[in-house]
Amino acid sequence: TTADILAGNTKIGRRRDRQAGTLWPGAGRAGRAAGTRRSRALIGAGAAEGAQRTFVSTMGSDASGSCSLAAPCRGFAKALTATDPNGEIVVLDSGGYGGLTINKSVTITSPAGVYAGVSVFAGQDGIVVGAGAGKVVLRGLTINGQGGNNGIRVQAGEVHIENVVVSSMAAAGIRVDDGTSVRLSGVAIRLNLHGLSVAPQSSSLAVIVRDSEISGNTGEGVILGTAVSGVSTQVT
Repeated sequence: TTADILAGNTKIGRRRDRQAGTLWPGAGRAGRAAGTRRSRALIGAGAAEGAQRTFVSTMGSDASGSCSLAAPCRGFAKALTATDPNGEIVVLDSGGYGGLTINKSVTITSPAGVYAGVSVFAGQDGIVVGAGAGKVVLRGLTINGQGGNNGIRVQAGEVHIENVVVSSMAAAGIRVDDGTSVRLSGVAIRLNLHGLSVAPQSSSLAVIVRDSEISGNTGEGVILGTAVSGVSTQVT
């Protein structure tokens, strides 16, 4: 291994140490000490990196630096900072986990039978998919308006929304401002002012809706439009 080579612990390393012993007494010990220091430095550097998979729990704490299975974080926002791009945030038990702005490719998933809530308060959007987001998957979440504006607001990226409930928002359940594509599957958007609002500002995009319900909204169920010339919207 790298540590063995640095520490002179391979057969070649030991043989060279013996051959050089008369000229460099204690070279083997020095090599091993240096190797130990270098190994510790490598381990320390690795510990500061993010994780491919992080966890949140009602029993967790945002003071946890790792958001690991053994030491989960309390909310989505903190877990996102500890998650590598293209990683996953997994909900361990039922509870509320707060809103966030997503700036990287990530999957946020709650298993069947586990309630993962996001309460959206006045003047706020629940989950914003913003600049820097590549591919984002939101799965198994319940987003509930408490005077908040939009449940999910998409401003960038390729976004997949699966088995999500969005209700009681003061503006739109799901608002799409921009991005490359948005796919809804098994989604319920109900009892909002508007259901699904799609109005891209800078690039044409496609929104695909499958096996979903948009109902009971007091304004429009689906709004399509854009104020930018040359930008088009397609919803199927």
